Amino acid sequence: MRPTFDDILQYRGRAALRSDSRVRRKAILEAALRVIERDGVRGVKHRAVASEADVPLAATTYYFDDIHSLLHDAFVHYVETRLSNDSASLQNQAYLLIQQFEESPGQDVSQRQNQLIEGIVQLLFDHVLLQVGQTAERRVEVAFRHEALCNKDLAAVVAIPHGLQLQAIQECLMVLKSEDPQADAQVVMGTLLYLEYNLSLSKDEEQLARAREALRRMMTGLLRLSDGLGFVS
Repeated sequence: MRPTFDDILQYRGRAALRSDSRVRRKAILEAALRVIERDGVRGVKHRAVASEADVPLAATTYYFDDIHSLLHDAFVHYVETRLSNDSASLQNQAYLLIQQFEESPGQDVSQRQNQLIEGIVQLLFDHVLLQVGQTAERRVEVAFRHEALCNKDLAAVVAIPHGLQLQAIQECLMVLKSEDPQADAQVVMGTLLYLEYNLSLSKDEEQLARAREALRRMMTGLLRLSDGLGFVS
């Protein structure tokens, strides 16, 4: 069974045992994310987060004795509340799409292949648009990834969500009979991240059309549709 976020990402700061303490701790983490969205990771200071959360300074230092633990737990909270369902949802939708075409053997093979590729393209395109629409989340994610370049401890944690998403894509490609699902998953992941970033900068009709065509060319090439897919031949 593939590990979940809860299996891998664990909080490091002081645990909150009472319900009111859990509410305050969550408020501090949410405040830290708002500071990161507005000012970047470098803006995260105990005093700044306490002010943003409207709690005493002593509350932030009680739960987090240093900035590193605060940043770590802020990212874990970000993953749990913003990202935890993304990979599983995308993977489940892909499996349903594949199953749909497996159960239509009466159609012409080439027609089924074309329908499958268009279905996957639409699924990935909708996923990219969903990510682009979540502007606050993307700013926070980019800030964490930038900080991870010079913070090895944070880098190990920041890499986990992308690693799980990469694994989910790889598993889908295995079902699709990819010749090299591990390498192909990296191609898909890299393309999705590029399109998310590019469309976050400019999302006009031309850019959207180019993004859709890029996804179509990518999937057509990876799945080698001209030779037929194993489960639809």
